[in-house]
Amino acid sequence: MAESGAPSTPTALRILHITEAPGGGVLSYLEEVIAYQSRAEAVGEVLVLGPDVNAPPLRGAAGPRATIRAFPRSQGTRSSIGALLGIAAMSRRAMRELRPDVLNVHSTFAGVLARLAVLTLRTRPVVVYCPHGWAFARGGALRPMVVAVERLLAAVTDRIVCVSRAEEAEGIAAGIPAARLSVVRNGIAAAPPEPPAREAPRTGPLRILFVGRFDRQKGFDVFLDIMWRLGESAEGFAVGDFLVGQADDSLAMPDNVTLLGWRSRADVQLLYRQADLLLMPSRWEGLPLVALEAMRSGLPIFSTRAGGLEEVVEDGVTGRFFDIDDPDAAAAAIRGTSRARLADYAERGRLRFQDRFTSERMNREILEVYAELLGMRRGTWPAAPGLARSGA
Repeated sequence: MAESGAPSTPTALRILHITEAPGGGVLSYLEEVIAYQSRAEAVGEVLVLGPDVNAPPLRGAAGPRATIRAFPRSQGTRSSIGALLGIAAMSRRAMRELRPDVLNVHSTFAGVLARLAVLTLRTRPVVVYCPHGWAFARGGALRPMVVAVERLLAAVTDRIVCVSRAEEAEGIAAGIPAARLSVVRNGIAAAPPEPPAREAPRTGPLRILFVGRFDRQKGFDVFLDIMWRLGESAEGFAVGDFLVGQADDSLAMPDNVTLLGWRSRADVQLLYRQADLLLMPSRWEGLPLVALEAMRSGLPIFSTRAGGLEEVVEDGVTGRFFDIDDPDAAAAAIRGTSRARLADYAERGRLRFQDRFTSERMNREILEVYAELLGMRRGTWPAAPGLARSGA
């Protein structure tokens, strides 16, 4: 409810979301957010600017008050200076046309481009940035430069939304002021549309699922190492692909692994329910939606402790943790877990998801962040219906 004395007819919020990230977790996140915000009583208009490959699923999720605007996602978009400048120009144009109350930018490149574009505006919106996993978390020679850029841009950002406590801690350790950070853990819809029934208990090789990019961050190489060690006791199914131009010919593909390519969310949902466990050997993460989707479907997770995974998986309760540098131990843990124990992990994981990781909770908290910032900017708490103080 609005505070006493607030206007009885509030102005509905105008929200602009910008990302350069094609597909993956950022797209899944935006599908949840746009579906909610474009139907929320407090929101008048939502505009999403992003790569063209994101447009069809976003339009499918969007309500009547959302507009999806796309730019071409061609090979080398992230490395072409001209393409990046084009995205920056489109971002500035969208801000000037919509005059949003809130600019919410997602992922590293959009975070840089859109926040720089804001500096060219006479009147700027509330700026919210969600890194979806810090770019500097991967380390490497460029880490000091990336940290410096994030520190500088934090000064023109009203709030940085971290998707896990681990991401918040990484930001503080890198020198980003804690006052600029809020944690809103990722969430997904409480029930997928028309979920197929799980198969009856089965015998034979374990079905082990991997979902994500075939890259170092997601630990695809470790997944293959573990599958080599499991041999005929397991069948591996990998959903995803290498990034354009980054296929690794040095990786030896075991005979017990089938590459499925990218699949729709509905197809992946079916795979969750056909598998025995999800293997997530990530080296760094924010809070991956794949883990939440698996838990919702009753699929146990065996993972590293990377980023927010430690906030999702309960070791020995909903799945197991393993050391990324010890694939032998990971394979032994999989062999040593009975199907009865996996079924127990599955049910406990489903309950943990329902208690902590629904999109209703996530979206409510995102709007509360907006409301807090708009209240700070205007000097009063906004009266928009559906926005309330956190904990009210």
